Amino acid sequence: GKEIQDSLEEIIKSYPEVVGTHDMLIHNYGPNRYLVSFHAEVDGSQDIYMLHDAIDNLEKDIANKLDIICTIHLDPIVTDDELINEKKRIVCEIVTEELGEKASIHDFRVVAGDTHTNMIFDIVLPFESKLSESEAVSITQNEVLKK
Repeated sequence: GKEIQDSLEEIIKSYPEVVGTHDMLIHNYGPNRYLVSFHAEVDGSQDIYMLHDAIDNLEKDIANKLDIICTIHLDPIVTDDELINEKKRIVCEIVTEELGEKASIHDFRVVAGDTHTNMIFDIVLPFESKLSESEAVSITQNEVLKK
């Protein structure tokens, strides 16, 4: 439960290569038998072999410290583009203001075109949210277009 998630997050935070995580699944198969998977966001401009090595080490670290089998999906993201970072910051602000403090986004990317620019991202609503998926999308789209 919560203790496992907290322990995982503590180990993950000790790896500077991992700049964010999402889609964590914790499967409990009885007393002290867990399988875990998640996406680890990494700086896409870094060396892929170094990042792969860090993720392998993180999986081993989790296995050794928590006795948990873990599979991590490497998710490269853009971290050094000021325009993208600013757009992401604005969208994060909108999502937490409009959808709730615990709402968040991940897999943010920008696809620029000649006539318009698309911002593509996933929204995570907190469990207690009363909004439907379509309401959350509509609210976010409207507020993004305003800004």
